[in-house]
Amino acid sequence: DCLRVLELTEQVAAALIMATHQALALRQRQGEMKPATLDAGVCAFADRTDGLFEFLGEDRRLDETLQRVIGEIRNRSWQLYA
Repeated sequence: DCLRVLELTEQVAAALIMATHQALALRQRQGEMKPATLDAGVCAFADRTDGLFEFLGEDRRLDETLQRVIGEIRNRSWQLYA
C-alpha cells in the first residue's frame, strides 16, 4: 500500500510540474509575464522543464509525458534546496 501511495504522489507531483510550466508559458505568451522579471529559481525551473514537454495548445495524450516527468523526479533532476 505504501508503494502505491508513493507512486500516486509522484504522479501528482509530475502533473503539478506540468501545470506550473503550462501556466508560466501561458502568462508569457499573453505578455503578462516577462522572463527578465522572473526570479532566478523560476527561470531555472522553466528552462529545465522546457525540454521535457511541449506547450499544450490542444488536447492530447499526456501519459507518456507524465511518465517522463516522473522519471525526472526519480532521478532528482530538480534541486530542492541550496
